[in-house]
Amino acid sequence: MRAVVVWVVLAVFFAALGGGHDSADVTRGAAALMGGLFAAVTATGCGTSRALSALRRGDVVVDATAPRWRPWLRLLPFVVVALVLGALVAQRVAMHRPRPFAVLLVGAVTGVVIASLARVPKKAAPSSTTRAPWLLSGALVAGVVAGVVGGVVGVARFRGVEVVAPGVLARLLAGTSLSYALLGMGGFQKAFSEHKAGVVVVQGAPVQGTPGPFFAGLVTAAFCAVVGPWVLPSLSGAAVVVGKAAFGAVTGFSLSLLGALAGHRVAVWGRGGAPPSTSSETASSSTSGAAP
Repeated sequence: MRAVVVWVVLAVFFAALGGGHDSADVTRGAAALMGGLFAAVTATGCGTSRALSALRRGDVVVDATAPRWRPWLRLLPFVVVALVLGALVAQRVAMHRPRPFAVLLVGAVTGVVIASLARVPKKAAPSSTTRAPWLLSGALVAGVVAGVVGGVVGVARFRGVEVVAPGVLARLLAGTSLSYALLGMGGFQKAFSEHKAGVVVVQGAPVQGTPGPFFAGLVTAAFCAVVGPWVLPSLSGAAVVVGKAAFGAVTGFSLSLLGALAGHRVAVWGRGGAPPSTSSETASSSTSGAAP
């Protein structure tokens, strides 16, 4: 239930981000597209969060005779239903209140409601995999979700705009980088929970030395905000929509991957995020250095 409540709050946030400052009406066709895509996104996020929450609580038992742990595959029918139903509901709402915020909000909430109906498995057989495909699969899904959100938000805010100034574009990209730090958290939770619960058996040691997703998102946002107004060109609204979708996909993929790498490290090596041998050597060096 907590995951559902969190995603209702996120639905309001995403709707406000995309259409909270726009007073222009949207057509029924645009409403159906925006509402359907937002419903699919929130259904994916909420359904995944519910599955990972069950893993963290220990509600999923590892059983070799059960089906393998495949949250994306189990969730896919619900995402399709959310896409269709979200489009229909958003189109209906647009007939009475054709504002981007209302359209995006009903679409996003519809996705959360549909995802809350998905059944989380009580048993799962462990899946053996190498590190790269396991980490990249989650990051690719996050990149697709981020690209869709970026495109829909771009359409809601910049449709019909002839010219977008560099400063506005820089702030948009900076805000995107900060917002998608949430995907980094999702990548961390997925990798940590799946490995810790034993539903995924990973062949290969964790990767050391990669930055955390929040740090990377913050640095990217600062760079966009400070340097962007000086180097970015003025673009048409259509170009901004395409650019925001592409930037969102790359940013979402990258931050989710960094989060997954960190989650794998913590699941294997603990909160220190370093191999036991390294930690022991560091402690030994510190002790010997402090000795009289």
